[in-house]
Amino acid sequence: MKSRRSRTRCAVLAAVGVLAVGALAMPPSNAAATAATAEASTENPWKDAALLPTVQVVAPFDHAITVRQAVDLAASRQQSIVGVRVQNAASMAAYIIQPDFTSEQFDAWFLREFGTAPQAVGWIVEKERAVKTDGSPEVVPDEPVVTTGLATFSAATALAPSQAATFAARSEKLATDGPSLKPLAAAPNSWKPSLVEVDIEEDPANRSMQFRQYALWSGGSTPVATPVGWGMEFGVDLYNNATGTRTPFGGCPGDFRKQFIAANRDYSWAVTFGSTNLSVSTETYADYNDLFDSCGRNSITVGLRHPERIPAFKTGLYSVLVSIRAPRGATASSKVGGDVQLVDAATCLHGDREQPGASERG
Repeated sequence: MKSRRSRTRCAVLAAVGVLAVGALAMPPSNAAATAATAEASTENPWKDAALLPTVQVVAPFDHAITVRQAVDLAASRQQSIVGVRVQNAASMAAYIIQPDFTSEQFDAWFLREFGTAPQAVGWIVEKERAVKTDGSPEVVPDEPVVTTGLATFSAATALAPSQAATFAARSEKLATDGPSLKPLAAAPNSWKPSLVEVDIEEDPANRSMQFRQYALWSGGSTPVATPVGWGMEFGVDLYNNATGTRTPFGGCPGDFRKQFIAANRDYSWAVTFGSTNLSVSTETYADYNDLFDSCGRNSITVGLRHPERIPAFKTGLYSVLVSIRAPRGATASSKVGGDVQLVDAATCLHGDREQPGASERG
């Protein structure tokens, strides 16, 4: 197995600034209090595609197995398998394979977050990118279903104490208290959440940082109002005083991504909506895109290509919990900011994102 990462740029329609709980906060430069209008551009949105040689796709299994089994099977394959896709009744996740975060450690992390074991439903496979003459990426065909030859694994109903249980209880309470919440967007029928909170904690034993971002829509705001053709990303941004810009040809010191409390590479993630109604795909992905970002900013982000498909937790109330486990960086502290933003589903999500496999949901 081998691991590489590709990057591209994407257009941002609008963003809501978020400050992290219990951390020194610095608002992101693209935060906006109100929605902005996307400007038309004659620039070829794919002009950087030739610089991005790989694409990640999901190779679905014929049925769910354990994450450890998925990793063991991957070791005998010639494909460039970089991770394992997870799908449970009320959550979806991705385990990124790396030597200092084993599948057993991922299982323990998932148990803490969701109170049950993860069900592996496919591999995350890295493939060579094909580019058309106009610079746009070729459509990547679906990976064939993988016959595992193993017994089906079915995780127990989530009964153990977990972050997701706390999240569900909080959403339940806010379903009653919701009318008192005023949306950040201060307008009905807005895509912007009414409430966004970020929690950060260190896990010294596993040399990692834990980020949780909780978003709630109430009082007239709803993800269903997301403009057609736009995805939504939930990001935590770490800052230092470095200057310069990340380019395909350098521009930052060799270890610049480690000069924060966490590195924005090879992070595992999980998402839940507080609902088991995951029959319609939101196409959840990790955004490793940092090309042309400042050397002084590490963005750690998970996105939804179809936020308008987020299932309602209660009538008129929607919520999202994003959990991220990122490798520990080299510094003791970082300035922290974040945002919830809309991104162009064509230029940002096409080609270098995990493509949903035949059995993938979420």
